[in-house]
Amino acid sequence: MAYWSLITYTRPDTSKDWYVQDTVDEIKAERYTSGEGIGRLLVALEESGKLTHYSISESNDGLKQYIKLGFDNKDTFDKFILDKETAQPQQTQERDQWLESFNITCDIQNTESEPTITL
Repeated sequence: MAYWSLITYTRPDTSKDWYVQDTVDEIKAERYTSGEGIGRLLVALEESGKLTHYSISESNDGLKQYIKLGFDNKDTFDKFILDKETAQPQQTQERDQWLESFNITCDIQNTESEPTITL
C-alpha cells in the first residue's frame, strides 16, 4: 500500500527565504549525489520504482511551501527516513535553526492516503 509524506512550511511573509530553495531537479542533480545529501537516495528510490512522487510547490500567496513524497509502501518510507538521517546528519539541526531564525513553521504529515495541497 502506498505511503505519503507532506511537509508544509509556512512563513510570515515573502521576504523570508525557504529552507529548501532548490527545485526537484537541482536536488537530484550531480552535486547532491556526492553522498552528503538526499539526492542520491531519491534518485535510487525513483529508479527502483519505490519513490512514486516527489514535488515541491508553493501556495499562490507565497506563504506556504509543500514538499510531497509518495512511496510504494511504508517500509520504503521508514527505510528512507533512516537513510536520510545517515546521509545528512546535520541537516535536521540546520533546518530547525533556519526555521527558528526566520519564524517559519513546519508541519509534517505521514499517511497512507495521498494528501491534498491547496495552492
